[in-house]
Amino acid sequence: MEVLQVDTVIEPVETMTVKDTAKLIGKSQPYVRMGLITGRLPFGSAVKQEGGQSWDFNIIKSKVLDYVGLRGIDGMALGSVSKLITNKYVAYKIPADVLKQELMEDCICQCCKKSCEKIWLVANNEQLYCDQCLQAYEQSLEGLTCDWNAIKHKVGRYDKIFRT
Repeated sequence: MEVLQVDTVIEPVETMTVKDTAKLIGKSQPYVRMGLITGRLPFGSAVKQEGGQSWDFNIIKSKVLDYVGLRGIDGMALGSVSKLITNKYVAYKIPADVLKQELMEDCICQCCKKSCEKIWLVANNEQLYCDQCLQAYEQSLEGLTCDWNAIKHKVGRYDKIFRT
């Protein structure tokens, strides 16, 4: 047997559940299941379990994000701006000079009023947060999920602004 040596580490692909996928694309769980079974949804696959009626689903998170127009992955570099996508919100970490140049805003947290070198712009509510206040914001969303259809246009606009 030949042994293949690989010099780079390949990270596992991040997957999603049928339930989370359905919420993200704004459809029902049966819709997602049937779309994957019939091959009509482009972000995963379905395999029937041997000897049974059950199916296993493999849903690739990055392909789902592409499908709904939220291109990118957690922490994707956008020049000097980084983008964070969670199941609750989308945020951009922006250096002060970029924020001032692109949005004519000072780099001040709208929660605690602290001045920062880099600040988070949350697309959901278009507010600026320091690292500490972003954590508090995230905790306030406990149990909630993002309505992607409601913020898709905001995310698209910010993606265009911050891409170089």
